[in-house]
Amino acid sequence: VPFTTAQAPDLLIHQDADGGFSVALNEAAMPSLLVDDALFSTTMAAETDDRAQVYYRDCYREAGNMVRAMQKRANTILAIGTALARHQEKFIRTGRDRDRQPLTMALLASEIGVNKSTISRAMSGCSIRTDRGTYAATAFLARPLNDQESGRTRDQALQRLKLLIATENTRNPFSDEELAGQLKKAGMPMSRRTVAKYRAMLAIPGAYERRQKQA
Repeated sequence: VPFTTAQAPDLLIHQDADGGFSVALNEAAMPSLLVDDALFSTTMAAETDDRAQVYYRDCYREAGNMVRAMQKRANTILAIGTALARHQEKFIRTGRDRDRQPLTMALLASEIGVNKSTISRAMSGCSIRTDRGTYAATAFLARPLNDQESGRTRDQALQRLKLLIATENTRNPFSDEELAGQLKKAGMPMSRRTVAKYRAMLAIPGAYERRQKQA
């Protein structure tokens, strides 16, 4: 679900005329910091105190390190945005959770070639504006349903479960075991216990209660 924030989004993802997506850093959200090399050289040339020169040199070094760190973060955020646009094209178009594809920080880290902790820090507090609204960067992530079925997500399983129950024979509703079998056929294998847990998340009663309701 898009959210509102007073902070300008870090990334902009917009659909192009040809149907593809363009990804760009939002310059308005990027901090502006430059190291004035000329001023540093002039100051060092005019300063005769050794201790002052050491102080100025340390300040210059720290400023340079800060600029490089900010540029590195910006590059990482842009790489993340590019990967998100590639993996979550359908979600970006619709904004529906069930349209997200399985995507984790570990997968992003492997694809971009950085540590998972780097991805975590870059995405923390990062927001992305799309044509459908502004989202937290983490909204583009979705865990696989399980280790056996890495091509599906929990949101997709919940949607499928809800549909199965909505279209069942109300006089003979599916048991959780039968629902597990139907989900397995749809490529979403899970245990009966997991089905019961997901059904509870949807606030849907068990088969006995659903049958009694129709009686």
